Amino acid sequence: MLAVLGKFGVEADKYGLGLSCFYLIYHVTKDMHSMSQSFDPAMESNMAQMARNINELSKNISVMTGQIHMLVQNIQNMDQNIAKMGGDIGDISLSLHKVNDNMDLLTADINDMLGDTGTMAKNITTMNQAIERVTLDIGQMNQSMRAMTVTTGLMGRDMRQMNKPMRVMNTVMPW
Repeated sequence: MLAVLGKFGVEADKYGLGLSCFYLIYHVTKDMHSMSQSFDPAMESNMAQMARNINELSKNISVMTGQIHMLVQNIQNMDQNIAKMGGDIGDISLSLHKVNDNMDLLTADINDMLGDTGTMAKNITTMNQAIERVTLDIGQMNQSMRAMTVTTGLMGRDMRQMNKPMRVMNTVMPW
């Protein structure tokens, strides 16, 4: 302050502290006057609205804080559940490895069965061909049996025909 007074040519030691206090009060009053001039009359209602909005914002932040606490609790519960699931997933992974190993064994058994099935198919084809031959032979036997039946029938008729003259002789001869 004394340096400011020194610019205006006032010596600090002559006038002392009184002049510097007057100068300070004058400038503070001047600054307050210019500040009061720059205030808008509608600014009071704007400030009141801003105060209400800040109050509402404060309430909303308080609600958000409570919800964040709930969110933290839910995340902690999720962490615990995920940890439990991690153990279950490990068990599932082991089970899947066992299933995979069993599938490998099953695949090998199925491949063996495929080879055996191929051999069986060839054998069945051979048996089928043999049965067809047997069926043909049975058909021929059936025809031969019919022919024999017809021939036997003819033989019986021929025997009856041949015996007619002998019957007549049998009735005449005393045996």
